[in-house]
Amino acid sequence: MVRSPESERRQVELILAQIDALPTLSPVAARLLSVGSAEDADIDEVVKLIESDPSLTATLLGLCRKSTTGLGTKVDSVKRAVVLLGFEAVRTAALSAVVFEQMQEQSEHADRAPREADEPRVDRVGLWKHAAAVACAAEIIAAEASHLRVPPERAFIAGLLHDIGRVVLESILPRATARVASLAERRAEESASVERKVLGIDHFSAGERLAARWELPVFLSSVIAQHSRSPGTTTVVEDRALVGIVTCAKAMCRDRHLGWSGDFGTPPDAMLWLRELELPEALLEEIGPRVLEATADRWSVLRLDDQTTPEMLADAVTVANQRLATMNRALLDRTAESAGRGKALRAIAAFQSSWRQGQGAIETIEKVVASAAAVLGEGYWAAVHQSATSRDWQVFEFTKRGKLVRSTAVERPGDAERRLSLAHLSESGDVPLRTPEILAALRDGLESKPDLDQLRAISLSIEGMDAGTLLLHDRSSRPLQGDSWVALKNVWSAAVREAEAADTTRRASEQQSELTRALEDARDQLSRAAVMTMLGGLTAGAAHELGTPLAVAKGRSQRLLASTRDDAVSADAKAIVAAVERMDELVSNLRLLAEPPTPKTDPLDVDELLRDAVGHAAERSEPAGHAQVKTRVMEEDLTVTGDRKLLTASLSELIQNAAEAAPGPQIEITAERDALDGRVLISVRDFGPGLSARARKHAFDPFFSEKPAGRRTGLGLTRARRLVEVQGGELSLQSPPGGGVRAVVLMPVAAAVTDEQAGESPDVLRAA
Repeated sequence: MVRSPESERRQVELILAQIDALPTLSPVAARLLSVGSAEDADIDEVVKLIESDPSLTATLLGLCRKSTTGLGTKVDSVKRAVVLLGFEAVRTAALSAVVFEQMQEQSEHADRAPREADEPRVDRVGLWKHAAAVACAAEIIAAEASHLRVPPERAFIAGLLHDIGRVVLESILPRATARVASLAERRAEESASVERKVLGIDHFSAGERLAARWELPVFLSSVIAQHSRSPGTTTVVEDRALVGIVTCAKAMCRDRHLGWSGDFGTPPDAMLWLRELELPEALLEEIGPRVLEATADRWSVLRLDDQTTPEMLADAVTVANQRLATMNRALLDRTAESAGRGKALRAIAAFQSSWRQGQGAIETIEKVVASAAAVLGEGYWAAVHQSATSRDWQVFEFTKRGKLVRSTAVERPGDAERRLSLAHLSESGDVPLRTPEILAALRDGLESKPDLDQLRAISLSIEGMDAGTLLLHDRSSRPLQGDSWVALKNVWSAAVREAEAADTTRRASEQQSELTRALEDARDQLSRAAVMTMLGGLTAGAAHELGTPLAVAKGRSQRLLASTRDDAVSADAKAIVAAVERMDELVSNLRLLAEPPTPKTDPLDVDELLRDAVGHAAERSEPAGHAQVKTRVMEEDLTVTGDRKLLTASLSELIQNAAEAAPGPQIEITAERDALDGRVLISVRDFGPGLSARARKHAFDPFFSEKPAGRRTGLGLTRARRLVEVQGGELSLQSPPGGGVRAVVLMPVAAAVTDEQAGESPDVLRAA
């Protein structure tokens, strides 16, 4: 189903709202981030802070004892770790452990949602293994590249958190992200492109949003948002070297299948960054053993070999949550005990201490509701918010103490010419909910279906913006009167106004990042189109110029063969005829690339089509004839629209390639309907050695081949893709887990045939 732009925008807003509603960093992480350097730090205070958490201390010491330090058991306390390794190294290791623990907790929370046993799931442990591997590789590269002046500790934490956006999306949308991963794998694509199609937002933007919410350092935000780009499209300047190091580390870990990256397309080209950073091109191969050793150490320390969260970390999280809940209860109790102006001042102070400038509107509204609940008392709490950049209303429901539990978007009441605006509602303290339009919107948006007649609303006007907020509650009275109540409302309104401004700035930054990625994709497409245009001109000219001389050579060599009785001359003539026929075949293939045939479009039964392709491949080559081919069509009466001869030629080329890549083993051919856009996906997989790095880059280039000289012309895959594309399809290659190569063909489903498409297609079923 195709979503409207408005529906897609609404979905993105809801996802961003859920990111903004995630818990803030723990006090330990916040304190570690606030210390800029060893000179700014009270070392004893930081050591005491870390040692107050036994779980964190144990994990930290394990990270500091990694094999690359050579210190072994000498690091037996946090203080000694600081002395031997330096404050920056200890701080980075501790921060890494805290963030890992917190995101594990968030993922466990997502696991508690009911799910079917056969639903696809993201390999969360594998994802963290990949992150730890990238961190180790980045740390070692930074140490080797001393001229770049990137601290290895900084490179480690940047590598560990580079894909935090993927973890965030999985924790708040586990089903959707699992579907994205499944689609990306079946389509051999990078997950970000599928995320944008399915969710409307990718994990780069999600991670950048979380980095802003957690107030992470700028260098981490830069890496999270821009890793895996080519050097020419990276916009950061100050942290450019760090972005390049992490990109190289990720490419290295993906190439070695360390953990689960969630991506299935072509990895980033590390060579471009190695040249950009003036590093040896053989560096990644040289450090490979060290990366594996370091990664094994980190996996062991973080207990990533187990599919469940370590009990020690879970106990620490439980204790921390209990302490935070106790502090919140005490704060609300103390606020509730206040009266009059003193209570208002205390409420304002409590709110300002919990809210920080730069936080988003959703989190700010949650803070406001928590403050209101402390003043008015526990009960039913909800809110309706109108953003300055949205035509819809966002409706939120909270716990009785103001904790956000759900959100949704509803269409703003009114007709096309006049939409009701929350910005223009009454400025009084309480607003009775008697407007029919508001009541109708609330019935649509409030999932708990409260008694609307019992609800009242507090209006928060946002001066200077077409935006506003209503706080909904069932409290019968308010303990504050006159100026005290107005002052408290003004503080809440000012906070929401600041949050709206911060959201507007973040949205502009995110749109700029998405535009940059879109421009990069468009540039790649234009480059490929230009190459094909140039190739078309060259091949057309070559075919024209070679056609006549070849015909003359073939005719005269055949006459010579017929007229001579000399065995030596006869052998030479036969060799000339064979060579001319081979060149004639090459000319025919060049002409096909330059001027592809007009396909005869028919509905084609996929099962029958695959049988034809397997048979034709067996006739063309000996390996294909002896291969064990297993064919599975996942749906009865599955049909595509295309040209039978052209599509058979393409598929038989893929089968022949698979048979030659791994003579003897089984070849798997599957066909199914693609869940993303409804097209038919045909997959041809072998279990051979897989694609080399060079083949991944040049497999579809004309005349490219890694087979021994003289075997084939190197035009088979080029021709196969060309024939698929002229029929409206797509052809790509991937290296699946477990080895081998999988060729993926996407074809449109059967459609009506027009008169113009009913012409005869040429016979292209000849060996390439």
